[in-house]
Amino acid sequence: MGTLFKNQNTDDNKKMPAEDIENFCIKKAKLSISNGDSNLAKSWFLAASNLFPDSHAIKFEQYLQAKEEGRLMDACRHLDEIFSQKNQSMSVNINQEMQKIITAVKGTINSPSSTFYRNLFNCFSPAAQHRLLLDVANLCADPMEACQLMLLIMKKFPNKINEHASNLLQLIKRAEENQESLRNSDYFNKLLVFDILPVILSPESNLDTSLSLMLSLLDRTIEFYCHISIIGQLKDEETINDLHVMDKETEARFEDVFNMFGKRLGWDLLVCEEHRTQESFLSGIILAHLQKIKKFFQDITTVSMSSEADGPIDLSSSNAKVDYRGIHVSQVIYGAFLLFVRCLHKYMKETAGKLILVEQGASYKGDPVKKRKIHLKSSSPIIFTDNSELQENFTAALQAIEFLNQDYNLIKETSTKFQATKVFESRVYEMLKQDCLIYRGNHDECVKSLEASCKTNVKSCLQSISAALMSYNYSLALKYSLDGVSMLTKVPESKEEDDKPKMECNNNYGRQVVFINYNRNDILTYCIEVIISCLKDRVLLSVKPSDLGLGHLIVLSQYNWPKEVDLFLKCIATIRKKVTGSPTTTVKFVYLHFCDFIFNPDILEEFMSLVNAKGITLEIKDQGKVTPQISKFSKSKTMTTRGVNKNAKEEIKTILVNQMKKSKFILEPSLFTNFILDHVKDLS
Repeated sequence: MGTLFKNQNTDDNKKMPAEDIENFCIKKAKLSISNGDSNLAKSWFLAASNLFPDSHAIKFEQYLQAKEEGRLMDACRHLDEIFSQKNQSMSVNINQEMQKIITAVKGTINSPSSTFYRNLFNCFSPAAQHRLLLDVANLCADPMEACQLMLLIMKKFPNKINEHASNLLQLIKRAEENQESLRNSDYFNKLLVFDILPVILSPESNLDTSLSLMLSLLDRTIEFYCHISIIGQLKDEETINDLHVMDKETEARFEDVFNMFGKRLGWDLLVCEEHRTQESFLSGIILAHLQKIKKFFQDITTVSMSSEADGPIDLSSSNAKVDYRGIHVSQVIYGAFLLFVRCLHKYMKETAGKLILVEQGASYKGDPVKKRKIHLKSSSPIIFTDNSELQENFTAALQAIEFLNQDYNLIKETSTKFQATKVFESRVYEMLKQDCLIYRGNHDECVKSLEASCKTNVKSCLQSISAALMSYNYSLALKYSLDGVSMLTKVPESKEEDDKPKMECNNNYGRQVVFINYNRNDILTYCIEVIISCLKDRVLLSVKPSDLGLGHLIVLSQYNWPKEVDLFLKCIATIRKKVTGSPTTTVKFVYLHFCDFIFNPDILEEFMSLVNAKGITLEIKDQGKVTPQISKFSKSKTMTTRGVNKNAKEEIKTILVNQMKKSKFILEPSLFTNFILDHVKDLS
């Protein structure tokens, strides 16, 4: 050690450079370590430290020795001395070691190396930990990594949130401005909403937030919610393949963040209180929350009654001059809009590719009625569904957007604040508007809207049927019904969950809307019911009902028998009514499609009774379709019950018996589909 500073091969006046001395000491210490002499190595490091107390290189080598020997506290002390020295650049090796520590702290791997680094970090004082994390964050070239480290700092040191939150938000803003892809944008949105906001809005946070900053962050959160749940959805209204439904975990995370905003802002109306008990939906709470918003808005608005008023004020006008009480209006707008978009998302999730909203009122189910010149509409029809959550989300979404559109100032503020969300340009919103026209009974506007959209899908067809039918435009409703039946090949078969019992409409109520399952069976059922309603208007209200129309109604009455048994009995009564009066009157009922489409046993029995009725002759089979079984009874080319042929009644009875034998396997949906497409179109 005594020869350390003397170079015997040089002149006494010539001294060794300090850097060479430092390197010499480090070299000697490393040599001692390699020789297994730890104490000698420590002596060399001690001497070097006394000579060069600010040397990072010496302290780092001391750290490496302590790390190798597992001396955790000594390793921590040496690194802390390095970090505590200001205005010195870190070597690559030191930066790499710092990065290893941070990686271990962020990770969950329990390898020997990561465990050491994690324990090493825990040995630092809180101030040193904070300094270490901040130094590494400042060195990061990757903005994503830098954001993660800043977030880690705020999580570990809530008292530093106020110091770093603004810098982190600025870092995200700069990173987004330089982003290269939409993927990065989604990354920063998720980082902000799901990771950063829960930290800076937490009760432990000391962040001193201005109102403008809070509203800016709330806008950003709502915009991201809309981006995930609404924007870009429903590229095809009739399939759920491209529907990216938000999962329950993501919904819960948004719920937590919105609740934090509400508490920080002191806004009780921002989010609806929890409306679930485990998995059970508690109906009525969403609409009750909307009523609270409306009541609050009513309380904070006052009609101006200033002395400058030069005339009476129309209190019923939405343009009446209103004074608002500052920030309270923002709470109303944000609360109502957030309720609207959340209900809209849930409504889309329940209906897209699954359900179609249509109206079926008393006139549709009951007796045929003449088209009315005046149609009184109820603004709030009955919704027949056993899904209370679907019903409430739909009505709440409608009422919320109608509330925001009721006042000029609300309209202006809403469009200004939430234009960036692009909700009002989305397909989901267009779907809601169309369903709203059905719900509100704006039938003519609904038809015009659907025609203007040039859509040719099943949903638009069924809603056109609904609007035309409830407008008493039976010709148009019949046309759309035939179009709907022709599209059934595009519709999937029934699913098991579609087969559960459905709520039946009640003719004693006024207007009624229902959700039709998007499957062949339910859509065919609806189309047949509408076709029956249209034909009833055309046939049963006619002064001289046509045999073809009566026959078509009888065929269709077989579907879902005995649901339309009353319709069938009316048709039979109409046939019998033709012979009332003179006992010598003879009436012939001609329906040549009988043998191809009528197989119901009850109907066949009723026709069997008509065979024996006086004054009625039946012609029910085309002359080119005489079956071998009944040809032995007659040489006539047409099967009738004319009295000139003694065997005519037997022939008809034989036909009816043969029809009865086929009744067990003939009445399939395809039979009615083919019948409608081949024969009902002749009456359209």
